[in-house]
Amino acid sequence: MKNLKTYSVLTKLSVPILLSLGMFVVFVVLLIQLKSIDKTDKIKLGIASQNSLLIKEIAYYSELITKGKYEYSKDLNRSLSVFSKNIEVLEKGGTYSHLGKKEIVPSPNAKEKKIIFLLKEQWNNYYLNAHLLLETKNKNKTEFAIGVIEEIQQDLYKKNNNLYNEYYNQNASINIWLALITTGTMLLFIIMVVLILYYFKNNIYKPIVRITESAKMFVDGKNPEVIEIKDEDEIGLITDVFNSVVMTINNNKLFAQQIAKGHLDYRYIPNKNDNLGKALDDMRNDMLKMKNLDDKAKVQQEKEVWKNNGRAIFSKLLLKFSENRKEFADDFIQKLVKHTENITGAFYLFDNKELEQISKYAYNRNKFIEKGIDYNEGLLAEIIKEKKLKIFTDIPDNYMTITSGLGDIAPSYLIIIPIIFNDTVFGVIEMAGFKKMGDYKVEFLEGIITDLAFVISTTENTTETGDIKEMLKEQSEIIAEQNKIIYTHSIEIEELRQSVIEREKEIENLNYSIGERIVMNKN
Repeated sequence: MKNLKTYSVLTKLSVPILLSLGMFVVFVVLLIQLKSIDKTDKIKLGIASQNSLLIKEIAYYSELITKGKYEYSKDLNRSLSVFSKNIEVLEKGGTYSHLGKKEIVPSPNAKEKKIIFLLKEQWNNYYLNAHLLLETKNKNKTEFAIGVIEEIQQDLYKKNNNLYNEYYNQNASINIWLALITTGTMLLFIIMVVLILYYFKNNIYKPIVRITESAKMFVDGKNPEVIEIKDEDEIGLITDVFNSVVMTINNNKLFAQQIAKGHLDYRYIPNKNDNLGKALDDMRNDMLKMKNLDDKAKVQQEKEVWKNNGRAIFSKLLLKFSENRKEFADDFIQKLVKHTENITGAFYLFDNKELEQISKYAYNRNKFIEKGIDYNEGLLAEIIKEKKLKIFTDIPDNYMTITSGLGDIAPSYLIIIPIIFNDTVFGVIEMAGFKKMGDYKVEFLEGIITDLAFVISTTENTTETGDIKEMLKEQSEIIAEQNKIIYTHSIEIEELRQSVIEREKEIENLNYSIGERIVMNKN
């Protein structure tokens, strides 16, 4: 498994989310502020609209008073007082009471101040003349006052209307901004949702779908590919764990298949916590031990079969020694060379204290026979004197050559065995080749030569010849019985091999079923 940093999905999403939320908050704050400004502008619009009505009321009440209807003096005074308070609130800012509610009106901006200043200047003149009607009942004065009021009424109304239009334009601009910011906030929210859904689809949903599809493939007995890890987050960690499970089970499956095919030397190192892999490896090691024991048993069995076959061959052959020595010697040395897998060989016997080469075999043809060989010097003399078998790998030059298609070649291996019985040397067997003989072959060779020496030593005593033949016959029967036993062991070994193969198949099925369970648990 990889050492992932395991950044949280939420951590990765936090930057765009926080950025979007920050912008969203800014938009909301602006929206609230614009709403507040919009509310203030509407209050100002209400005050300006009220002032327009008050101008008309004041003109109406003033006209009635000039006609002698002084009962309207209170109404005129109230209208003048309200207008004055409204002008003061618009000019300086402050608390405005309307319908039992108190609203805060902020100070005007520069443009508003200019319009309010002109309006107030005209209002002061308008106010003085209208108030004059309340202070005197002199007809001349009231007629003068009403004349001034009528004269400046339209101009006052116009200046108040200018203020109203200014408030209206500001409110319209605020409404446009409110619409833009509201739309922007909604678009930002939609974009943020789309981005989150896009990230969720590509970084959460799709990887989970890939893991699910791979798990289904695994359940169906297929080998899913390792899933690419794109992000170092929780999904990446889950993917890495799933990949590790898939790789472990696939490796175990491959290992079990290799075991089933008999490839016990397949290199496999199970993971630290892979109990199934460890069990398979332990089973492989046990099977390897069994195979090694089986191989050793087979090798030993082959050696025993080889020895018994050789004993059977030469036991029958030794029965012919007394019939014709020359034919016996030719047959004996030829079969001995072939059975021991040498290349050439020679058969020497003493005749009237002279060492005679009675037969020599090389490449299936007879060679000349030598008589009166000097056995006081050389390798033969050494063996006859020591009366012991000896093996030579450092052969003297020109001692012996083997003729082949490439010419005469000196052998690399030479063995000389004295034919000795009861400390009497009857002759020598000499064989050479290019491959060293195994110890079991040397041991077999010593036994056969001992039997040959025994036959030679007892041949002259005719009363014992029959006993020898009987002994050799019994030996042949014993060898045949041993061969039967070896054959029975071979059958048992083959049955054991078949049972091992069956066990391998069971383990392969177990491996597959465990893989299915692991995937099901993951799901």
